[in-house]
Amino acid sequence: MLDASKKTEFEKAAALRDKINAIRLFEQKQKIVNTGKQTDMDIAALARLGNKAFVEMFFIRAGRITGHQNYKMDDAGDTDPADIMSDFIKQFYSDTVVIPQEILTEYKISDIEIIEKWLSKKREKKVKISSPQKGERKELMRMVHKNAEVAAENYRINNLKISASKNKISEELAKKLGLESIPERIESYDISNISGSDNVASMVVFVNGKPSKKDYRKFHIKSFEGADDYRAMQEVIYRRFRHALDETEQIKNGTIKKEDAKFLPLPDLLLIDGGKGHLAAVNEILDAIECDIPAFGMVKDNKHRTRGLIAKKGEIELSAIDNVFTFITQVQDEVHRSAITFHRNRRSKGLTKSVLDNIPGVGNVKKAKLMSHFKSISQIKSTSLNELASVIDKRTAQNIIEYFKENKNVSTDSTRKS
Repeated sequence: MLDASKKTEFEKAAALRDKINAIRLFEQKQKIVNTGKQTDMDIAALARLGNKAFVEMFFIRAGRITGHQNYKMDDAGDTDPADIMSDFIKQFYSDTVVIPQEILTEYKISDIEIIEKWLSKKREKKVKISSPQKGERKELMRMVHKNAEVAAENYRINNLKISASKNKISEELAKKLGLESIPERIESYDISNISGSDNVASMVVFVNGKPSKKDYRKFHIKSFEGADDYRAMQEVIYRRFRHALDETEQIKNGTIKKEDAKFLPLPDLLLIDGGKGHLAAVNEILDAIECDIPAFGMVKDNKHRTRGLIAKKGEIELSAIDNVFTFITQVQDEVHRSAITFHRNRRSKGLTKSVLDNIPGVGNVKKAKLMSHFKSISQIKSTSLNELASVIDKRTAQNIIEYFKENKNVSTDSTRKS
C-alpha cells in the first residue's frame, strides 16, 4: 500500500488499504485478549501526520475486543503527545456514558489523578488509568498504535486522491479552454443588486480546483448608482487589479510583507458570471491595464441553470456529464451564493438603500430593525400602526403609514440577482 502511494497509484493504494482493513478487522474480532482479570478496558494510542493527530480507541469487554474507533484532532502542531492524549481523554469521556474499569493510554498523562477522580465519580466506581510498559498489555498497545498509523495513512491517501482529482479537473479545464498552462488559481465574479440599486460584487477563489475562502473578497460598487451590470463588473475588475499593483509596490518598498497582501497572487483564469456582454466589459478593462489573463463568461439557460462557457470567439459547449461542466456549475453556484449572501447581510444591517430612506425618522438602525422583523418592504407597507409601533417608536411608525398612504404606487424592493 505504501509503495503504491509513493508511486502516486492512489486507486491501487486505496484498494490495498481496504483489504488490509478487512484482514485487521477479521483478526481483531477473532482475538480473545488474555489480560488476567479479564476486566473491561479502553485502550488509546495515537499517530501524528503533520499538524494532525489520529487517536485510535479499542474497546475491550469481558476480555474480547468488541470494537474500535478512530478520531482526528486538527491543529495538534508541536503539542506534546502526552498533552494531546490528556485533552482527548477529557473530551472523549465527557460525552461518553459507558466508562470502563480501566483505561490504557500510550502516553502517561500528567493530570492522571484528577482525571481518575473525575471519571470514578462519573462512573460511581473506581477507574484506573495507566500506560503499560511491558507484557501482554504493551503488545495490545502496539496493535492499537498500528491502527492509528493506518488511519493516518488512510487520511493521507484520501487527501492525495482528492488533490489528484482536483488537478485532473484543472488539466481538463485547460484543455477544454485551450489554455497554455494549467490554471492553479481561478477567480470568479458576480454582481448583485436590488431593483437596480445598491450594487455589490463578490469575488470567489478556487486554488487547484478547491474553494479558498480565505481569499474571497467583497466589493460595494461606488462609482455610480442604478442598474448597469457591465459598468459594475468593470469597476470590480479594475479595483481588484489596482489593489494588486499597489500591493506589489508596497512589497517592493517594504511597507507590507508578501504574506500580508490581500490581492496577490494574480489569478491564472477569470470566470465571469454572465454572457457575452459581461465578458466584453471585463476584457475591455483587462486590455486597458495590459493584463494578459484569460477570461470566460459562465452562461445559464432559461431556467437559470449553468449551460456552458463563452469566449471571445463564441460559446464553448459542455456536456452535462463532463467533469468540467460539474466544476463550472460549482464555481457559478458558489459565486452567486457569495454575492447574494453579501447583499442580504447588508440589508439585514440596514446598509442598503431602499424606499424607507425617504421616510422621516427612519435611519439605518430603525431600518435594520424593520427589515429584520418584517423581512420585506411589502410586508412593512401592509402592516398596521400598532404592529409597526411594536418594533420602532410610534411617531416614526405613523410617518411610515402616512408615506405609503400618500405613495400608493411606490414599488417595493425585491432581490434581483444580476
